[in-house]
Amino acid sequence: MAKKSLSLNLSPLHLAASTDDMRPALGYIQIKGGIATATNAHILVRLKLAAWFDNKELEVLEGKLIHRNFWELMTKNFFKVENKEGNAPQLVVFTKLGKVYCEFGTEIFPVIDDIWNEKFEVAYPSDFISFSPLELARIHKIIGKMQLVIYQGHSKLSTKPLIIYSPTNDNAMAVLMPMSHDYTVPLFYQDFLVK
Repeated sequence: MAKKSLSLNLSPLHLAASTDDMRPALGYIQIKGGIATATNAHILVRLKLAAWFDNKELEVLEGKLIHRNFWELMTKNFFKVENKEGNAPQLVVFTKLGKVYCEFGTEIFPVIDDIWNEKFEVAYPSDFISFSPLELARIHKIIGKMQLVIYQGHSKLSTKPLIIYSPTNDNAMAVLMPMSHDYTVPLFYQDFLVK
């Protein structure tokens, strides 16, 4: 049985998922290899799930997409994977009003493995790099204390992302993409999903 105590405080990973209706797939959190991944195309956060689910439950959740609203329910209530009256096992949240079952998403989540499989090296930028303080604050709410390092990747990422580790939580890691340096147009984010 997985650990279901509210004292474990499931990370509010839904804060990293998109609320943009034009990008519906980014409103979900992907479960893959025991890791939950959420992105809004400006930040990307990964969370290891072993503290909240056992191996059998992670097998049930493998490859599934959980909507950001359902994840938010999970941060405030007890949850577990259970059989839904003879059907396939389901993720369920126990609220004051009763059980709420997760309807997994069918959207196509972006392929982000290239970002995590890169060999990152510490970068010492000679030019100005700017990051959104709002997105940085969002990451802080998700993973807590942070250690920030600028890394340069070798593959599809043309910009220098900020890789964020938590010195007190080795279950979480994040990427923050820099903002544009082109001052002839309004500031916008570099989007690592369309490179």
